[in-house]
Amino acid sequence: SLRGLPVLHPLFGLSTTEARNLRFLTNILGLTEPSLVIFDEPAAGLLPWEAAKIADLFKDMRSFGHTILAMEHGREIVEAADEVVAFGPGAGSEGGQVVFQGPPQKFLDGPLNPYDTKAMAGMARRSMPADKAPATTRISRERRGPRGRHIRASAPRSPASQGDHHLQATFRHWYGFTDFAIDIPLGRLVCVCGPSGSGKTAYLQAAFASCDKTPTGWQGRTDLADRYGCDRIRRPYLITPEPIGKHAGSTPATYIGVWDRIRDLY
Repeated sequence: SLRGLPVLHPLFGLSTTEARNLRFLTNILGLTEPSLVIFDEPAAGLLPWEAAKIADLFKDMRSFGHTILAMEHGREIVEAADEVVAFGPGAGSEGGQVVFQGPPQKFLDGPLNPYDTKAMAGMARRSMPADKAPATTRISRERRGPRGRHIRASAPRSPASQGDHHLQATFRHWYGFTDFAIDIPLGRLVCVCGPSGSGKTAYLQAAFASCDKTPTGWQGRTDLADRYGCDRIRRPYLITPEPIGKHAGSTPATYIGVWDRIRDLY
């Protein structure tokens, strides 16, 4: 710091969330006259305590005479609202109707509370047509052999039961960090969490770079010190929050190269 003031990081050193928050703040600093301000999922990707800070900011803006209209799924923003307008009852062609309008507490105490998972599951079962309801069947693990003898089929093993393997890598320098290390168990569902700017995206980028097998993958490993477990991964895929593509026909298959295989086939 300089004379007690924090040193500002250059823009290219900010995390994705920090850059988004900076853009968010610069857009509202110029509001002088009472205005209608519309936000589309302002708390997306934020932790609960970070979303609570956004809710407090909205309350401050309201006190200055601004009207805040936010499309949000997070509970923190919904609880801070003066009025909630809920659409439904379903998604896509099943939506488009105002199913509730009123104070947030009445919404949260009612049957449409989206944070009450048991109530919502029961509502989904009641609203589902009988011909589309999932059938509850008992799957037998026994089958008959060539001579009519019973053969008991073994349950399929999950990848995790085939051994306790890990993807490990250490980078000498990575996104401003020194001796940046990753350790990810394979065959598991792993969640990376933490405050904004704490290094979550850097961790995912390091995991991808450690086993990137594309022709240019070596460029991301110039500071790699060591790595283990890459031989058990065919190739990595990094799916970012950015839109799939501007073309209306883009689908998730674009990420994994399915269309390239189909073109090769034809």
